[in-house]
Amino acid sequence: MCTRRSVRAALLRRASPATPRGSDARLAALTGFYRTRRDGFAEALDRHLRGLAEWRTPAGGLFFWLRLHDRLDTRRLLADAIDAQVAFIPGEELYPGDPVAGTMRLNFSHSSPDDADRGLRTLAGLIECAAS
Repeated sequence: MCTRRSVRAALLRRASPATPRGSDARLAALTGFYRTRRDGFAEALDRHLRGLAEWRTPAGGLFFWLRLHDRLDTRRLLADAIDAQVAFIPGEELYPGDPVAGTMRLNFSHSSPDDADRGLRTLAGLIECAAS
């Protein structure tokens, strides 16, 4: 079972060698990195998907959960997104019962700010096209 202590230890082991020494300094560096990526992604979402979807900035975790205003089947949108070199997780696949159309999960942890901006701009265009 994962405890906060074991998760923290795993994060510290995976930290870049360039991160400051000492667990408190390394954890602070990782927290700063996390917040920078998350907040930059939130700003890019606001720039490109405002009016197309709703979301909340996560307090933790690595994903934004989006609910599109147009209830598109995001499973169908995924193939076009991959062709455009953008990926997301269709939300329909994540419901235990009946799928809810127009939902998606987006990971913000691996994208540079420039890649996130490009990807979300591309995704917004795909959503607009599919909705028309």
